[in-house]
Amino acid sequence: MVRKSKEEADKTYHALLDAALDLFKERGVAQTALNDIARAVAMTRGAVYWHFENKDDMVIALWQRDGQTVLDRLVADLKRPHLDDPLRAFQESVRSVVALLSQNPRRADVIRLTLSCQEFAERDTELQQLLRRIMAELYDGIVCAMERPSNQGRLQAGLPVPLAAYAVWSSVLGMAQWRLPQNDAITLGDAAPVVVEMFLGAVLRQPDGG
Repeated sequence: MVRKSKEEADKTYHALLDAALDLFKERGVAQTALNDIARAVAMTRGAVYWHFENKDDMVIALWQRDGQTVLDRLVADLKRPHLDDPLRAFQESVRSVVALLSQNPRRADVIRLTLSCQEFAERDTELQQLLRRIMAELYDGIVCAMERPSNQGRLQAGLPVPLAAYAVWSSVLGMAQWRLPQNDAITLGDAAPVVVEMFLGAVLRQPDGG
């Protein structure tokens, strides 16, 4: 009986998250009320509060369920110690993540949603703490990936590792956050490796020094 109750609670939890994601995509987080989410799954507002304190809590839960795995995979790839060819390694890492998102488009939606919640404010909410951690983890991974070509003398002359990493970091975050125009034939799978190659080409020198 206890097991059944837990299974039902888990089912409700995920149903609420799925409904929240759909409504956040359709209306935006600010324009979606907890009552709207409850009605979408034929539940009461109390059922929402049983699992989540507020909408920020739901965004955090969505990230933990669907987004963190993608970030962990990308950062782990970037921190691998045997990246002898930085350009190829970056491209392979990006293609791997894009393939992961293609298999589950809702993960891409969660990443885009979470990153869009970044506010130009000094509030230290749990959601803003999460966003800062996401940014820091991605940046640290890219710094690690940039250190090897720096040691090999492959960064453009006078370009420090933090600045090179920042340029690539900005590119990756931009691709993660923005959706291509609906009438555009370019897909994320096509665009991501090319854009990364362009940014890396601006910070890396060719192996022969050219």
